[in-house]
Amino acid sequence: MAWNSLIDYSVKNQAAALNDGPFSDVQSAFYWSATEVADATLPAWDVLFQEGRVVNISKGLDGHAWCVRGGQQTRTTDNGIMNF
Repeated sequence: MAWNSLIDYSVKNQAAALNDGPFSDVQSAFYWSATEVADATLPAWDVLFQEGRVVNISKGLDGHAWCVRGGQQTRTTDNGIMNF
């Protein structure tokens, strides 16, 4: 799961570590993934940035969302190629 690549187990507060790095305004809270738990309908996988754990929690709870995209996409324009 991609969430595991964001967690640095050598630090206590994952949100603070991410804010010092390539991200900003990461909250010490949980963030949803789009991945549901196999063989279950209610839970989905998420990461607890205050603790650095990837867990599954009921989708009925409020949480943050972290927008991600799949692979690199390329769109051709009149002026050439634009990557986004």
